[in-house]
Amino acid sequence: MKNKNHWVVLLILTLLLTACTSPSNLTNAPTLEAPTLTATQPAPTQTPTSEPMPPTIAAKSCSRDDVQEALTNSPDGGIVIIPAGECDWGDAPAVTRQAGVWLKGAGKDQTIIKRSAPVFPLPYDGVECVPELYYDDDGNVQPVPCDGNPPPQQYLIEFDCANGKPVEVSDLTLIGNDDEQSELERIFDGDNGLGLLHGCMDFKIHDAAFNKFSNAGISVRDGGRGVIYQNEFFSNFKCQDENTLVPRADGTNWKFTEPIACLGYGVAVYGDDRWPATIQLGTPNAVFIEDNVFSDNRHAIASNYGSNYVVRYNEIAHTERARNFGIVDAHGSSEYGHGSRSWEVYHNTLIDNTTTQWNTTGILMRGGDGVVFDNIVPSTFGWGIGLTTEDDCDTAADYPQEDQTRSAYIWGNHAPDSDMLELPTIPFESYAPACLQEGRDFFMFEMPNYVPYLYPHPLRDQPIF
Repeated sequence: MKNKNHWVVLLILTLLLTACTSPSNLTNAPTLEAPTLTATQPAPTQTPTSEPMPPTIAAKSCSRDDVQEALTNSPDGGIVIIPAGECDWGDAPAVTRQAGVWLKGAGKDQTIIKRSAPVFPLPYDGVECVPELYYDDDGNVQPVPCDGNPPPQQYLIEFDCANGKPVEVSDLTLIGNDDEQSELERIFDGDNGLGLLHGCMDFKIHDAAFNKFSNAGISVRDGGRGVIYQNEFFSNFKCQDENTLVPRADGTNWKFTEPIACLGYGVAVYGDDRWPATIQLGTPNAVFIEDNVFSDNRHAIASNYGSNYVVRYNEIAHTERARNFGIVDAHGSSEYGHGSRSWEVYHNTLIDNTTTQWNTTGILMRGGDGVVFDNIVPSTFGWGIGLTTEDDCDTAADYPQEDQTRSAYIWGNHAPDSDMLELPTIPFESYAPACLQEGRDFFMFEMPNYVPYLYPHPLRDQPIF
């Protein structure tokens, strides 16, 4: 009897288990959840997919032809390495390429490229451009340009960005021919360092030096946007003053009575000659110049032709020969085209290295609109910040002039803490009061709703390819 009951119980349990696991009861089964991973149960790691390295081509040397060969052979997206060395490119034509590469030296103090010769005669309109002088009725010397036009720009290196691709240049030094010229040669010289042509977009120029060019260390032409950072710009200056002697035809010397052929810029920013009615500040659509060191340039920054630029967090020193020229400049309208369209100048430190103090020009704008704020300017600058017009503005009838400043905001600029005068603000002046009036054309307070663009510029930490 006990064994019979035992089998009955087993039969009942079997039937119950069968019923619970039948398909009709699966919908009532509990849902299984994945276990929570803990520190002792690490998630499986995935092998990252590595980005392919850009192709790299090493120039055989820093000579002009070897650098040109490497750039020519590099595919777009490649890196061209110039080895350490010091090379003189003389009066050879510029090294050129379409944008789309990174040109990289071995280091600012390791790869040094210079031009020891004046860059004329120059081909111009198919005609050899030979410098000549003529003498006016008073016996004064006058330069004769080629076919009535100035000679073309002469760069050591130039990139054509018409293809819409970015370009990067770094870790080298370019030196112009300023130490190699006579004053007569300097009149005609078109010596330039690096040229970025036809609207370069998202370019990067960094950890380099551009020194002793007659015209400009870096020229950005036809608009564009990008960032120029952590570079040095020394002694880019060409301006024969009243003490310059030029030989007469009879063998005697003639002395200049006024400056002539005045050029010399650390960075020159030239737009595409458009002039939008309104502008937007605080955007990436400008040429950014930040964290550089400038000294002894006629203008540390010059601009023209509808340009848009931002100058911030730089150290900029003026010297005796450059003191009469604005250390940061914006042109107004001229016979050659529109002036500078917009500028944002802030958090720069200006330094007075002149021997004739109290007679130095700081930030001087001749056209366009923008903001100038929180710059440190020694009180020994006789003109710390100024606004003026390209042409004379003597009466209200001259207002407004084409491309003149109509909306500038200036605030928070001050002398350094070590300045004995402890001025809360630095000298400001409107040099054309009939055309530039406070409350109408410029305002001495913070621009409402203005927010500076991100600093450091985001491009600095991003590869260009």
